Amino acid sequence: MVSKIAKSGESVKRLEDERLLLGQGRFVNNLNFEGQVYMHVVRSYLGHAKILSIHTETTFKMPGVLAVFTGEDLIRDGVLPIPMTLPFKRPGGHPALSEPYHAMAQGVVRFVGQPVAIVIAESPEIALEGGQCLEIEYEEIPAVTDLQKAIAPDAPRLCSDLPDNVAASDIKGDAKKVKKAFAKASHVTQMNLVNNRVVGSPLEPRALVCEIEPKSGNLILHAMHQSISRLQTVLCEIFQLETDKLRIIVRDIGGGFGTKVAIHPEDVLVVYAAKKINRTVKWTATRSEEFQASVHGRDQIYFGELAFDSEGKILALKLDILANTGAYLNNPALLIPLGIMPKVITSVYHIPALYYETRCVLTNTAPIGAYRGAGRPEGIYQIERLMDQAAREMGISPVTLREINFIRTESLPYTTKLGEVFDSGNFHEVMKIAVSKMDWDGFGERKAESKKRGLLRGRGLACYIEWTGGELIETVRIEAEADGTVSIFSGTQGMGQGLETVFSQLLSGQLEIPIEAIR
Repeated sequence: MVSKIAKSGESVKRLEDERLLLGQGRFVNNLNFEGQVYMHVVRSYLGHAKILSIHTETTFKMPGVLAVFTGEDLIRDGVLPIPMTLPFKRPGGHPALSEPYHAMAQGVVRFVGQPVAIVIAESPEIALEGGQCLEIEYEEIPAVTDLQKAIAPDAPRLCSDLPDNVAASDIKGDAKKVKKAFAKASHVTQMNLVNNRVVGSPLEPRALVCEIEPKSGNLILHAMHQSISRLQTVLCEIFQLETDKLRIIVRDIGGGFGTKVAIHPEDVLVVYAAKKINRTVKWTATRSEEFQASVHGRDQIYFGELAFDSEGKILALKLDILANTGAYLNNPALLIPLGIMPKVITSVYHIPALYYETRCVLTNTAPIGAYRGAGRPEGIYQIERLMDQAAREMGISPVTLREINFIRTESLPYTTKLGEVFDSGNFHEVMKIAVSKMDWDGFGERKAESKKRGLLRGRGLACYIEWTGGELIETVRIEAEADGTVSIFSGTQGMGQGLETVFSQLLSGQLEIPIEAIR
């Protein structure tokens, strides 16, 4: 095969596919090191309870068990909680707050699956058996998992320093302007909406291996994390390490979908265990653990109102939003409803007036994190459901109602009432192409034909605008070798998107070297 320069825009064969299809993927669970030991996480089976005692004697006596650690050990060794660093506020202007999110429970468990103890052993089987032999005594206390019940005055409290379960909130828009718009509206559409809780299920469950370099004593964490720079920064803060003392290596990732963006307790615990026993420690999640104790997504409730004039033009939008954060605050739990969702909440429509309130609520559930779009689907869902409902109520085609309210091309650049700038776009043309390709007007015939065969047929239409963004601290390092090859090191992780191919193609075109010379 003749080597060639792969210029941007050209179609090239994906570089990573052959390796992955031949079973030569480089996943964390495939890694094994001489002398490694295994970690098992003992988790709470209760949603809210006091930990009265943890008896470890039986487990310690088991052959092959090397160590047992609990939340008290973390505090004794000065291990800090997982930080929540975003500057969001509670009602009244106080900082957003929950109980500190330690990697293991401190006296109280607040969601099913919360780590209570870890067992380190010579094999996964012994570690599991050791965990099952731990004697933990709980005193169960009332729990709340429902958002509406969690904001009730008599709801069980999840944070002792809060008067209620509202951990953070935000209000945006002009209430007086919206009130005037609704007063003169010809039609008002109202909807109660539920965006149910989901759990991501990547093909590869989370796995971690932490080893210690014999000479330097530095830590090497093999992970499958979507944000390697953030993981290193947070772990170094938790353990009060200089960044050169912790190296993180990420190879292939078997799917992420946002669930591998958060900092999980197990990230902390495997590093802690390796430091404590000075051995290489490995942990691999089971499917049940992923379902129960990884970050969950969505779980929001909305009450939305959309006001129109007599011609079907939007006058104002009003929203009341409850967003579940789970039992503890982490950065994604607040960033999604308070930071990202507002960027797309007006979608591609000209909305002259807007007012909404978002309350982030603590409940006895697993913490919320990123999942498939993280904030964009949640924001778009509200306005698009309202548009469909309004079209039905006013007897207008959902296509026509959207076309009436699209931001017009001649209005670009366009600034929304929340300050987001649309610099380009032709939404009318996109809609025209979409309804043509789906044969929107021919739906009636297809529905009738399906009915003859005893089948039901439906159709749906929604507009979606994407806000893009990512890590602002990632770096790329390029190394040129004497043999003419070039290596590229990036903190941006591939999970099936073909980044190995994309980065190699970009570098090939920029440096004018064959793509085969890049690795």
